[in-house]
Amino acid sequence: MQFCGACGNKLEDGVKFCPACGASITPAAAPVQETPIQEVPPVQAAPVQEAPVQEAPVQTPVQTAPPVQPIPPVQPAPGYQSQTGTNGQGQQTKTNFFEKTMNTKDSSAEFDPNDIEQNKILALFSYLGILFLIPLLAAPNSKYAKFHANQGVVLLITEAAGSAVIWIVSLIFGILANLGSTFLAVIFGILSFLVGLISFVFGVACFVCLILGVINALNGKAKELPLIGKVKIIK
Repeated sequence: MQFCGACGNKLEDGVKFCPACGASITPAAAPVQETPIQEVPPVQAAPVQEAPVQEAPVQTPVQTAPPVQPIPPVQPAPGYQSQTGTNGQGQQTKTNFFEKTMNTKDSSAEFDPNDIEQNKILALFSYLGILFLIPLLAAPNSKYAKFHANQGVVLLITEAAGSAVIWIVSLIFGILANLGSTFLAVIFGILSFLVGLISFVFGVACFVCLILGVINALNGKAKELPLIGKVKIIK
């Protein structure tokens, strides 16, 4: 069904002119059918998996140890004398004055074992004062007997000389103490006491040397006495 565009009259299909007003009828354009637009379903985004965040390890600060302070060397006591040596393995050892004094030379290996065995009883008489003559007279060809006879003679001379010096010094101090004033008498009295103390220590030292000499002689050792053993009188 069409209508006139000029007068609005109803027209038959296929009429080219309006019967009422004579206006030319332009065929109406077929209605354009709109193609329905299909809605595209929304794209569902895939769920994003979040990677777990790894916390960085906490680094504990390293505490450095304080620097080690060197230990100060131990100071030796007064009167201590040390000697550095080796113990056969390249290590250094230290000995005090007493050990150095007692550790004397031992030359036993230089003597004939038969000589030592036959004359060690005679050798002990070397340290009993004037009896040092017994080994010299009984075994004149024995090197072992002569060694100990020499040690005995040196010890006897040392005892006699030391006793004489101590006696003379004590006598002088006694005379001066009687001649001087009270103050000097006190001073020389103290000195006399010190001389007496030295005399006692000297006597003990000589007795120790005597015992050591007898023990060495009986044990078949040609070992020098402390301090005086290096002196040679009888050869």
